[in-house]
Amino acid sequence: DASAVINDGLIRARTWLHQGNPVEAEARCRQLLAIRPDHAETLILLGTLLQQRQCSVQAEQVIRQAIRVAPTDAAAQVGLGRVLAAQKRHREAAAAFQYAILLQPRDAEARVALGEAWQALGRLPEAITVWRQAGALWPTDARIHYPLGAALAELGRDEEALAALSIAHRNRPDHDATLIVLTTVLHRQGRLEEVRNLIGAAVFRRDRVKKSL
Repeated sequence: DASAVINDGLIRARTWLHQGNPVEAEARCRQLLAIRPDHAETLILLGTLLQQRQCSVQAEQVIRQAIRVAPTDAAAQVGLGRVLAAQKRHREAAAAFQYAILLQPRDAEARVALGEAWQALGRLPEAITVWRQAGALWPTDARIHYPLGAALAELGRDEEALAALSIAHRNRPDHDATLIVLTTVLHRQGRLEEVRNLIGAAVFRRDRVKKSL
């Protein structure tokens, strides 16, 4: 049964990707497309793999092929947006992410990416709005709360920034960029004891990691 072969092949391709073997994942995608050239999920995954290899033009072609097959697939729109963003075509990327959100209103990933596009276009208030929406969907995800906090800090909205950055740091304490922005905002507020405590805890964690190696 061709559908069973495709589904099993996709599972294997994603497993190889997650195991850090994109070459095998791409090869399996191409094998599956030889069986069913119009399989949208496989095209989207292949486009993602091509983008990771920085083959941006090919990735865009493959993702657009997926969209022709499945024009209302939110994942395809997110994939297209990421390819366009990599090409610095941020306005087009934002449009793709917005359409993905229209298709799938609870898609936090699309909101994260849309915020990045707005940020690249210098539209921080819009970025903050969509990152807040994403944060409501993924309340503990540092990938959302760090850029949200950094954007709020850039606008001088320190208390809001600290709230977001604290969530990011709590859930990903080894992320240096979060620590830098968090301690910068605390220092700006004169909260030097908290700055010292955070830096001391970071040094302790790194020393412990080194000893365990």
